[in-house]
Amino acid sequence: MLPSGGRFFLQPMVFGPNVPSGTEFSLRADLDSDEYALALMSWGNPG
Repeated sequence: MLPSGGRFFLQPMVFGPNVPSGTEFSLRADLDSDEYALALMSWGNPG
C-alpha cells in the first residue's frame, strides 16, 4: 500500500510477436483489448 500522498510509478513494457503495431492502438477499441490498454498508456505517457 502507498502511504497517503505517496506516488506510484508504472513503466509498462510489452514485448513479443503479439504486440499490436502503433497504428492499431485506438481509444475506440474494445475496452478489454490490448489495443485499448496500449492506447491509454500512449495517451497518458506520450514520451
